[in-house]
Amino acid sequence: MKGMPRYIQISFASVLLLVVNFFVFQNSFFGGVVFFLSIFGLIIHLAKLFYPNKTSGERYLFSALFLFSMLTIVNSVLYYLYKITPTTSLLVFISFSLLFFIPLKKTELVISRVMRRFHRLSKYVKPFQKKYFDYQVFTFLALEIFLFFLVFHYSTTEILVSPWNKTTPLFFILYALTTFFLFSLILFSKIELKTKLVCTISHLFFTFSIAAIMYKLGYGYDGFIHRATEEWIQQNGFITPKNPYYIGQYSMIVWISNLSFIPIFFIDVYFVPFLAALSLPFATMYALKNIWDIPKNIALALTFVFPFLFFLSLQLTTPHNLLILLFLITILLSLFATKEKKGIVLLFLLCVTGMFTHPLLGAPLLIFIFTKLLLKKIPSIKLQISVIILFFLVITFLFTFLFALNNYLGGYGLPHIGNPITNFPLFLKLFQRPFWYIKNVSFIFDTLYFFQALIAPLVFLLAIYGLIKTKKFLQHHLLYLIGFVAFLCAAWFLHSSIHFEGLGAFEQGEYPMRLVKSSILFLLPFSMFGVYQLGMYLKKWKKASPIFLLFASFLVMLALYFAYPQNNPKVRFPGFNVTAHDFHAVEMIQKQAHGVPYITLSNSLVCAATLTKYGFIHYYDVDGFSQFYCSMPSGSPLYILYQKMVYEGTKREYMEKAMQDTGVDKAFFVINKYWSNFPKIVENAKMNSDAWFSVDNEELFVFEYDRRK
Repeated sequence: MKGMPRYIQISFASVLLLVVNFFVFQNSFFGGVVFFLSIFGLIIHLAKLFYPNKTSGERYLFSALFLFSMLTIVNSVLYYLYKITPTTSLLVFISFSLLFFIPLKKTELVISRVMRRFHRLSKYVKPFQKKYFDYQVFTFLALEIFLFFLVFHYSTTEILVSPWNKTTPLFFILYALTTFFLFSLILFSKIELKTKLVCTISHLFFTFSIAAIMYKLGYGYDGFIHRATEEWIQQNGFITPKNPYYIGQYSMIVWISNLSFIPIFFIDVYFVPFLAALSLPFATMYALKNIWDIPKNIALALTFVFPFLFFLSLQLTTPHNLLILLFLITILLSLFATKEKKGIVLLFLLCVTGMFTHPLLGAPLLIFIFTKLLLKKIPSIKLQISVIILFFLVITFLFTFLFALNNYLGGYGLPHIGNPITNFPLFLKLFQRPFWYIKNVSFIFDTLYFFQALIAPLVFLLAIYGLIKTKKFLQHHLLYLIGFVAFLCAAWFLHSSIHFEGLGAFEQGEYPMRLVKSSILFLLPFSMFGVYQLGMYLKKWKKASPIFLLFASFLVMLALYFAYPQNNPKVRFPGFNVTAHDFHAVEMIQKQAHGVPYITLSNSLVCAATLTKYGFIHYYDVDGFSQFYCSMPSGSPLYILYQKMVYEGTKREYMEKAMQDTGVDKAFFVINKYWSNFPKIVENAKMNSDAWFSVDNEELFVFEYDRRK
């Protein structure tokens, strides 16, 4: 290995150790370390190999995105053609490791400088060097560490409607203060950009990972379903049917777990928060630098425009949220990466990755990039306008087509078509406050949530301001504005004119609302440019800078508060979380069943615990459709019967119907203590059930029904 670059030596050693760990030790800590060392080395090598003419940071961004996309695509294709197993995961890893044998170009002078920096890596981590460390960095890190300590201290397995129920106002003051120090060191400190990047990544990771830390068993509902699917794929290689969506996320998480032996749970809950914190600063910084020549430190600070949009959640790992991240990165890169073939290839790879992850947003993203490239090739303005109009129409009706196709293939037939003009009020209902918002409370909370309602319009106005300030807007950036409008029109058409059988009322409105929220992604770079232009205007008054930073820190703090469920006099979020009691209940039900086939009627969280504990072990045919043995939402017949049990009277006939429809003789009805009308439901169920038991000091009650008795 003499004469071989040091990073390749380390990478080869890591690959060898990973293989040894794979066959011998199977240790998650050791496996995780050598896995990430190998990936890091591969990113460095690909950066030198494919992007030698770019600056060091930009080449690593492109290299990392290229590697992530290729791994996702290869694993997804492998899943559809065969399955994902530990053996196939190792073969994919070794295949990509062969790239180390491709020699580098001798003429690359920039690489030699990077190599020398890599050899002197220890120099960068030495504390108290003025080049990389000053009092602002020390203050920021001290505050950041304390914030992490608080969140770990607040973590729980009990009911926690809102993470803010555990915190105090001091937590938000500390967060705002930490953000202020971060903005100060990014914009005014003379330390190296590398240190500023590390600090930014750290604060973004904290912002996005609060739920992952505080909810020890998992946050939300969707995350449990996706994790259960990932664990099933890890155990069985695939899950049937092999649907054409979500596999991008599933395949990557299973692949990482198979190689590193880190449990699926820990990879999954931190997957999107980690990727977002790591990629957004680089993507934002180089996009704004390349397109508008914004200084890198200012562009880095503008990254926080994204978490300011609290409704674009990156706190939870789901295919939709992963695609939100990929969508934004692709939009940012599309501003400048279309100037060279390698950039175009990367954009298309990101789009294909999006298609494997979630076609709902992946397909329009692919169409957007294709249209943008097509417009560059068309000299005629009239023809360009025709292409833009066609793009608008395709995007507007694309989502309806995709949903109709999915419904038809799922056996629900074609959707019912209504009049979008007369049903326009249905679209407007998407913008109404949910039922858990209370009207006319205290002045402070009314004002607070009035500001919340202004955040999206404010970001939109900043985008329009940025577009106006952009040179040759109509020539270069009109397509972004059209994409924004097309998403809104698609949401209107989807919600006002189409009714899908097989979807519950919540899902009927949820997907159009996702389009409304996602539409702003087209304009977010221009919002950042608008903030930059506003900042340059305020720079004339030097005394205004600290005030502006304090105000910006305060706004980011408010956005953090809005990003997670709230429980206060104004907002009474009705959701709950999976607790240890739910897991105890499903374990006791499994034991009580004595191996006899059964079904469970419960809320979605107990169902999530069932999936996590036992996976997709039983399905029953109901009216020609395969139904899970636990009552899942989304229009499930069992869930409809569960709702009747809790809202229309706890009657044995509902349980009898559930058993008759599924063909089983035993059923369990579960009710949680926090449910409204809990005492009455328990009293009625005790009278008409065959047996019952409580869980963990009556946190839950489980009622057994047997139609053989």
